[in-house]
Amino acid sequence: MDEIIYQIDNWSILKLLGGTGVILIGTLVLAKKLLFERIKVSWNKNVKKEIEEIRSELTKNNSTLNALQSNYFLSIQKLYDKRIEAATHIWSATIEVRNKMPSIISLILSILTDNELNNQTLDKANSNGERLGDQIANLNELDVKKMVDPSMVIDQYKPFIRDDLYKIFKIYVAVMGRITLNIILDYKKGSLRGWKKDDGLHQLLPNALTEMEIDYIMGLQIAAFDNLANIFNIKIENLIRKMLSSEDSNIDTIKQLKELENVLNATKLK
Repeated sequence: MDEIIYQIDNWSILKLLGGTGVILIGTLVLAKKLLFERIKVSWNKNVKKEIEEIRSELTKNNSTLNALQSNYFLSIQKLYDKRIEAATHIWSATIEVRNKMPSIISLILSILTDNELNNQTLDKANSNGERLGDQIANLNELDVKKMVDPSMVIDQYKPFIRDDLYKIFKIYVAVMGRITLNIILDYKKGSLRGWKKDDGLHQLLPNALTEMEIDYIMGLQIAAFDNLANIFNIKIENLIRKMLSSEDSNIDTIKQLKELENVLNATKLK
C-alpha cells in the first residue's frame, strides 16, 4: 500500500481529481494574482500618499523659508534706514556745533595769530572805540552749552553708529567746546593765551588725529583752528561714507586740507 502511495505523482493526482482539480488550481492561481494586484494597488496608494505628504511638507518649508528670508531682508533694510537717519543727524550736528560757536570766538580764531591771541590784543579799541574783548566778556558757559547741545541727540543713535565715528564725533565736540570755553574764562581772568598751549587739548587730540595731522595743525600760525575743524569734518564725513557703503576710505586729510589752501591764504596776515 505504501509503495502505491509513493508512486503517485502530481499528474496522477490531477487525473484522480479530474475536472474539480483543474477548477481548484485555477481558482488558486486567480486568487494569487488578485492578491498581488491588490497589494500592488495598495502599495501605489501608500506611495502616492507619502509623496503628497512630502510635497506638502516641502511647500510648507518653502513658505517658511521665504518668510524667514523676507523678514531677514526687511530687518537689514530697517537697519540701513536707521544708519542713514543716524548719519544725517551726526553730520547735521557736526555742522551745527561749528556754526553755533559764538561769532566773536570764531572771528578771533580765524584772524589772529597764536601770539596775538591775548588780552592786550583784544582790549585794544578800534577807531570807533570798540573792543573785541567786550563781546567776549558778555559770553558765559550757557553760550558754550548752546553750542554743543545739537550733539546730544546723537546718543540715541549710538547702536547704529560705527564706534570709531562715534568716538571721533564726541572728541570733535569736546575740542570745539573746550577751546571756546577756555577763551571765555581765560579772557575774563586776564590770562588769555593761544589755545594750542592747553594741556587738556593735547590729551584729546591723539585719540582722534594722527601725529602728522597734529604736527600740521600746531605748525600753522594763522587759521590753525579752521584747519583743525576741517580735519575733524573730513574725518567724520569719510567715516559716515564708510558706514553707509562699507567701503574703506583711505583719503588723505592733509591733502584735502591743502586743496583749501587758496581760500585759507585769503585770511593770512601780511
